[in-house]
Order: sequence, then C-alpha cells, then structure tokens
Amino acid sequence: MTSALAKCSRLIEDCRKKNIHIEEALNDMVDLERHLEKYHLQKISEVNDDSLKKLFEALSSGDRLHKERLMKIITHFATKTEDSAVSS
Repeated sequence: MTSALAKCSRLIEDCRKKNIHIEEALNDMVDLERHLEKYHLQKISEVNDDSLKKLFEALSSGDRLHKERLMKIITHFATKTEDSAVSS
C-alpha cells in the first residue's frame, strides 16, 4: 500500500509540474487502480470481520469501476488524437 501512495504522490507532483503527458498520467492512474484493486481483494481474505469484508469488497468494486472509466477516457482520447491526425 505504501508503494501505491508513493506512486500517487509522484503522479500528482508530476502533473502539477507538468512533467508528464496526459496519456502517461491516465495510464499511470489505471496501473494505480489495478494495484489498489489487488490490495483490497487480498484484504478480503485476510480479515475475519464481515463488516470489514464488505468494506474491502466495496473498495475493490470502486477500484474496478475507476479503472474501467479511466480506460474509456484513454480510448476516447486516443480516438480523438487519431481523428485529429487524419483530418490534418
């Protein structure tokens, strides 16, 4: 989890400094959501408390949804970029 937080902090800082292209930032965010989803799924099997299991299930589901949305944004962005190149 510490590595995910460190990656998130680096990504935010790179975006603030404009050291990263939007496509790279989006791909990094997808990787971060994959990492968090895996972490939350792992925690489901590690805890015994039913309410904690439900919490980690909800977090995992949210991670998966975020990942899917980001991938749609990437696809949309790539399509727009290709359309711009064709019309130029």
